Amino acid sequence: MFFSKLRSAVIGPDEPIRIPTADTHTDWEAELCIIIGEPAYRVPAERAHEYIFGYTMINDVSARDVMDREPLQITLCKCPDTFCPLGPHIVTADEVPDPNANPLEISTRVNGVYKQRTTTDTMIYSIPTLLEFLTRTVTLQPGDLMSSGTCGGTGMGRTPQEFMHPGDTVTVGVSGVGYLTNPLEAGWAEPPAG
Repeated sequence: MFFSKLRSAVIGPDEPIRIPTADTHTDWEAELCIIIGEPAYRVPAERAHEYIFGYTMINDVSARDVMDREPLQITLCKCPDTFCPLGPHIVTADEVPDPNANPLEISTRVNGVYKQRTTTDTMIYSIPTLLEFLTRTVTLQPGDLMSSGTCGGTGMGRTPQEFMHPGDTVTVGVSGVGYLTNPLEAGWAEPPAG
């Protein structure tokens, strides 16, 4: 399943993830983020590497309460303001050989405790496969980002379920690419814009 993240969701390292309401089930999702370097349309998997400029980290933060109530509202689940931390830097593709063939550790830690920890060779779909599938109907432009999808260990998938709260700190990372840390804060006390 592909979906978009809105610009208002994007923040950088060390910026706070603002939980929009007191009852938002705010979940973590460590993902490898692919940065497109060339216009990409109908890219065959075997040529995908030619279109990748580099990699960075993304935390695909998700509001699971929205997903539970309204399964078709992916944008509302994935795009509350600040729900797309990314960075902290770009590692060029020549510095990261094929992450599916040369495993890199991908992880999430909340308050220093590992919640997700696996390697990129366990991805259900490889990065070239994802790029081929997406560009069958969508043209990606230089600077566009494509995320890898996450691994097991999300808060929603735990028994009992776990979610992030104001005062928590989350770090997602991929070895050889970098680590991205963000604090969480209560966003429901903010006055409305206008």
